[in-house]
Amino acid sequence: MGNAQAAKKGDPADVKALLEEAKKEFLEKWEKPAQNTATLDSFDRIKTLGTGSFGRVMLVQHKVSKEYYAMKILDKQKVVKLKQVEHTLNEKRILQAISFPFLVRLDYHFKVSEQLMLQTVVVVTKSLKTFITVFICCF
Repeated sequence: MGNAQAAKKGDPADVKALLEEAKKEFLEKWEKPAQNTATLDSFDRIKTLGTGSFGRVMLVQHKVSKEYYAMKILDKQKVVKLKQVEHTLNEKRILQAISFPFLVRLDYHFKVSEQLMLQTVVVVTKSLKTFITVFICCF
């Protein structure tokens, strides 16, 4: 019985069906993106994790669920000046549309004044068992 189950797990027909379903879900989300799903007030800012050319990344905690996220804060003026607006919007749209094991996906997003907030999941350690949700904030 164990070998039969193991063989079934690797069945090409099952993999093909999984990929077809993932493609269908992606296209539905791509064509009809969800509206704002959270607010900035939903998170407590804890500390800065790092900085980069467009801004910084902060550790934040969701006030209700107590889950931790990394909030990436991008300077809108730099994004516009370096002609990265389309790239940034495409990143949001793609992350919002994908939902597949071991790929980054968008869980929350919202706008605050001149800011765009996106939440995604990423692997942050050498172990695939350990995940952290990343929160991307563009302003």
